[in-house]
Amino acid sequence: MEHFLRLACALLLVISLAGAAAAQDPRITTSGPEPYVKVPVVNSATDILAGPIAAEANVKAKPKITIQKSPPKQKLKEGETAEWTITVTNTGNVELVWISVTDDLAPDCNYPKEKPEKMFDPRLKPGESFTYTCTKEKVTKSFTNVAVVRAQGPSPKASEWFKEYKATSNKAYVTVPKFFPPPDLK
Repeated sequence: MEHFLRLACALLLVISLAGAAAAQDPRITTSGPEPYVKVPVVNSATDILAGPIAAEANVKAKPKITIQKSPPKQKLKEGETAEWTITVTNTGNVELVWISVTDDLAPDCNYPKEKPEKMFDPRLKPGESFTYTCTKEKVTKSFTNVAVVRAQGPSPKASEWFKEYKATSNKAYVTVPKFFPPPDLK
């Protein structure tokens, strides 16, 4: 009986702490069609015999992905190779899957290079990122280019499983000055 009472008290404490956390944190919602994510609620409650008490709350899913291409400017001689570093980051609060990067003017910057071995790959958990370098060889003229990242995440509509989320990188400028030989002096 004592064990049952201790368990009941601990459960009530967890429920009240989760409710208090929800009241203090506007991200935590309790109704609506949006997808939710379970997140731990940090608290200092401790059951005398069992140790720390953990709680979870539902938080509205906010999928978001970003892409950065650097350097933003390059000055090359005709025939040289342009090189970029691309960083893709999951800045949302849910895992994103089927991540791909396309770059129409520099196909070497496309990602992934090969078909993934596992379903849903490549994927990024919240806060994770990956970085890679890519090139465009034998540049002959100036151009401005961007890379586009696409990923799948939970849809805000209850009728859909996944929704595509997309972001475009900053513009990357490549300048190839034209060389004009001096006129012949006669």
